[in-house]
Amino acid sequence: MTALKHLITSDEVTERTVVQVNAGHKKITIAIPLAEGRRLRPLLGDRLFDELLAFAQKEASDVADPLASLANEVKNMLAEWTVVQAWPSLSMHVTDAGMTVKNGKDVSTSADYKTTQDLLAMVTGNAEYYSSEFVRWITEHKSDYPSYAPYGSVAAPSSGLIGGLDC
Repeated sequence: MTALKHLITSDEVTERTVVQVNAGHKKITIAIPLAEGRRLRPLLGDRLFDELLAFAQKEASDVADPLASLANEVKNMLAEWTVVQAWPSLSMHVTDAGMTVKNGKDVSTSADYKTTQDLLAMVTGNAEYYSSEFVRWITEHKSDYPSYAPYGSVAAPSSGLIGGLDC
């Protein structure tokens, strides 16, 4: 059985986000479908999102297909939202003893809560910016995407973000 392809890879996330992500690819890979489903699907609508995901599953894609342009346009936005979705696993460690802020493998000092929250706010702001730019772009090109039917908002929830967790 072939693994489901997503619209962005963990390598692309680390290349496109402003945060230097040195975490394992697994933590990023797990967050990709969350970013796609929670952030992109509402901006495209179910039908266009499903068409775009099906397009990504093809081995060879026609670069002239409007879906190829759409797949490229969503990458910066998805990279930032993926980091936001991965934030808890990037900044915290959960064990039987409880939850702690991670300390690197070297002897560096862990960032304090305010610093991590400020960084999360910056990444979220970047994600919202790229989302707004994407909405502007797709609005200008909506004639190329007849199944475009958004039902969501660009902004992160105004409440419920606890340490990067959507509650």
